[in-house]
Amino acid sequence: MSNRHDEFCKNKTNRYPFYSPRFWSGMRLGDYSKLLWRNGFRVNIQRYPMMFLVGGCSVANTGLSLMQRLVWERRIRETELQPPIFVVGHWRSGTTLLHELLSLDDRFCYPTTFQCFVPHHFCVSNWFLKPLANWLLPSKRPMDNMPAGADYPQEDEFALVSLGAPTPYYHFAFCNQPPSDLELLNLDEADKTQQQQMRDALTYFYQAITLGEERRLVLKSPPHTGRIRHLAEWFPGAKFIHITRHPYKIFPSTVHLWRSLFAVQSFQLPGRSNDAITQYVWDCFEKMYDGYFTQLDQIPADDLVEVRFEELIEDPTSQMSRIYDTLDLGQFDNVHQKIDRYWQERKGYQPNETVVGPEIRREIDERWSRYLERYDYAIYAAQT
Repeated sequence: MSNRHDEFCKNKTNRYPFYSPRFWSGMRLGDYSKLLWRNGFRVNIQRYPMMFLVGGCSVANTGLSLMQRLVWERRIRETELQPPIFVVGHWRSGTTLLHELLSLDDRFCYPTTFQCFVPHHFCVSNWFLKPLANWLLPSKRPMDNMPAGADYPQEDEFALVSLGAPTPYYHFAFCNQPPSDLELLNLDEADKTQQQQMRDALTYFYQAITLGEERRLVLKSPPHTGRIRHLAEWFPGAKFIHITRHPYKIFPSTVHLWRSLFAVQSFQLPGRSNDAITQYVWDCFEKMYDGYFTQLDQIPADDLVEVRFEELIEDPTSQMSRIYDTLDLGQFDNVHQKIDRYWQERKGYQPNETVVGPEIRREIDERWSRYLERYDYAIYAAQT
């Protein structure tokens, strides 16, 4: 490994047991077969147990999915959605933290890890399968020290995976294959069929979550960052909260994220070079923010607010209050104390160490200059 990458390779991947659910564990047999077929069944022999385990789950998912359609399909399709609240921003920019803070408000509901992993059938399987999933899941996420569990707020992009809908996350399944579907990070570049498939899948999933609820959905998915115009069209009245963080922190943390996910989610033993992984980080960021900056002007000013991660962790109460006021989300006093209590409980949280040296900083300054300048982040060249 070159010295160029040693500086941000200090983070460790938390243990993820072989029996814990993978992103693919909620797929139906047909979608799972297509995933393997598209990648030429290039499964490393060491990952055969995972392949067969997921295959068994896919058979069960197919049956349970049919059961949910028979029992709940009509009611799900008739469920009316309130305008959702979307948390967007690059991976490792604080989207999970912001999502969890918003989920403290009892007036909102959110997709859980269990629901995102089995979007086809959680309405019928929740009572018996969720306790098992909670036992099988590790207590911490593989890439950091954030707690994990079946009932925690989760990223709805994972539901797209299990639903067989278009998403760039299929790359994690065969991490040694060239990345595909990057156009889904800037949905303006996706074809109409992909857009419609994503819309249908998200609408069904959101309706299923809110079945029997009278609460507003709060959602988060970094890939939604380059989809905001489309989400605003699909879900009229939707609100958006975009969170930013200094790219000198985002970049190494995202490299570590991809390494962690490749290690625990892929049907292949990770073999891509460090240069290939860092190039993937560059490409995803640029594609995502080409979409976001192009679509930003098409979102009404009172439907979008931007917040800096650094300011959020410095004073979460005032930043959350500003978000509520800007987007007219209701009385903030109802959640003020909950946020204070949440923050007290997280005081001992230790984020992973992320460090980049001068060479990477200069490359970030060049490649991501628009982001640095727009959000007033100091660049390395100005500090030397």
